[in-house]
Amino acid sequence: MRFPFGSGTLENEMALNSCLARPINRTIATDKISGAFNFIFFSPGQGALVRTLGVICESPGGRVIFFPGMRVKQLLWISEEHRIVKGPFGNVDHVTLEKDMGSWHFTFIESTAIPAYRLFNLSQTRKLWFSLAVKNVSFLEETPQLFRLTMPVPYSNNEIDRRVQESLEEFKRGQQYMLQLSSLDHLSDLDVVVFDFVLIDRSDSNPYAEGLIDLRPPATKKVPIYPNPLPLRIQKVRLPSSMRDLLISTYKFEATLEGEAIYSTRKQR
Repeated sequence: MRFPFGSGTLENEMALNSCLARPINRTIATDKISGAFNFIFFSPGQGALVRTLGVICESPGGRVIFFPGMRVKQLLWISEEHRIVKGPFGNVDHVTLEKDMGSWHFTFIESTAIPAYRLFNLSQTRKLWFSLAVKNVSFLEETPQLFRLTMPVPYSNNEIDRRVQESLEEFKRGQQYMLQLSSLDHLSDLDVVVFDFVLIDRSDSNPYAEGLIDLRPPATKKVPIYPNPLPLRIQKVRLPSSMRDLLISTYKFEATLEGEAIYSTRKQR
């Protein structure tokens, strides 16, 4: 598969370990097809390498699954409101939004387990799934121009062959989305970049209204100073199998994170 805005070729073992391949890996390992693919990319600015934030899939069972494109997969910290919870917890394979659209959990490459989280109600039509903050965009996978995937299948039968073929077809039909910062922003080495994943009802008549996005940057070593409101850019990701869609808000501020990346959640009061 080609991504015209990428750079270089990704193949062999490096391709297998990429977030672009993990939904298909999951199909082979669990016999569960990952469903429709949404490729989420991030452009840090003109002339900079495009990065892969991750892949979002809808499973036939009604779940939404996010495979993050983190080069460092170990989850060391979670930010709950302004409280840091220290791990390590394990190496994240994917994040799952349950079919009730009210709770979510991490799935680790190891057998590590931590409690599930509830989505946070921002309004009658919006719920915060989670936020992901990265210390530097270099911790995200580089997007290849050519992605060449050869899947080693440990065994073969008609059912798994069918599922793998369907998954590959979904991969080829996948939708591509490019996230960017606000046109007012210029990214520096001191900036933390944050991606807020917000579930939104299709009945929401004004999905791109910035004033309706209730931002809460993750916990940091020092309380950050940032403008209010933060300049941001919003991208809608359509979920065809659901009555809801995703909004991903992208913004940045100057701060020091505890680790390379922090997943954040908020608790309903």
